[in-house]
Amino acid sequence: KKPLSDFEIKRVRKALAERLAELKDKESGPAVNDAIKELLSWEGLVRGKGNQQMARNFGLFWAAFVELRKYTTESADFWDMSSVGFVAEGLVRLGQRMWGTDERVNEAMTQLILQELNQKGDEELEEGELASKRKSGDYFGALSLKSVLESMAYAALDIPVEKYPVNGLCSLAWALAEGNVVNQGVQMKVARGIIAEVNRMQPADVGKIFVAMEEKRWFKDQNTVAYLTESLMSRVRTLKKEDAGIAQMVAERQAEASEEVAKAQAAKTSR
Repeated sequence: KKPLSDFEIKRVRKALAERLAELKDKESGPAVNDAIKELLSWEGLVRGKGNQQMARNFGLFWAAFVELRKYTTESADFWDMSSVGFVAEGLVRLGQRMWGTDERVNEAMTQLILQELNQKGDEELEEGELASKRKSGDYFGALSLKSVLESMAYAALDIPVEKYPVNGLCSLAWALAEGNVVNQGVQMKVARGIIAEVNRMQPADVGKIFVAMEEKRWFKDQNTVAYLTESLMSRVRTLKKEDAGIAQMVAERQAEASEEVAKAQAAKTSR
């Protein structure tokens, strides 16, 4: 099959934009999250399956990704904390999967990124710099995800103070930490929300916060880190009693974080 023409791709984007525009504010967040899950399930993202046909089909995938990225930036202010957190995590995981695709699909993506930048008149990221970003793993900049995450951080900051679902907070913390989006107001809000609802945390939530706190060092205020650590360890002890498997998971997360710290210290020493 031949790849879709530019005209056909524009039609796809227009149809998706019209469908999203029909959604009410409160239901649009879950709808975007479901759409991201659909993109994550695309076979072309799977290592070893990125053949020539998948590369031809990537234009359609890219059209959906760009439209969801745009809609998220424009609409996150109207979402609740769960939607902001889940969509943020979904976009980060999607970016990771896109950046790790096979060579043919990755080449198709590179051409579309450069085309997008040319249309914007943005000469900051040329092909050589894009290759450098690929080598360094900076998919946030190349896929224009960091600005989306920054918008979502401000959206979270404006959500009225209340008790938030803790899984959404953990998803948001993990995503912003992965994207190195630093916003002290959001950090404090997330930490307080987690501490208030710590007894509702599940093993996956604990794992995300350990990554954000220990590996990525996303929480900057030391008092906040101390209170959060105390609350998390209390929850971990409870979870260990409820499920012996959590002990192994936590140990693995802590080992990974310690290894990252050791690598960073070794890198500084060698400079």
